[in-house]
Amino acid sequence: MALNPPFHHDNDEERLCLACMRHDLKIFRRRRSRRLTAQLALLRSRRESETPPTFEDVELRLQRSRDYLASHRSQPA
Repeated sequence: MALNPPFHHDNDEERLCLACMRHDLKIFRRRRSRRLTAQLALLRSRRESETPPTFEDVELRLQRSRDYLASHRSQPA
């Protein structure tokens, strides 16, 4: 469709609105990232203070789970 003269629109108000919303979101992202960074640092310090389980610990837990399930399956309802 041809328009004579070409269609020009003034979107300065829309640009201003978008700029304000982007600015607000940047502030929110900064606040959120600081809070998340603090939470991640806390989790990281907890994880570093714990000793990781050994292979034997994992096998023992699995065996206990298997024994528990087997004992409940064998009981009559």
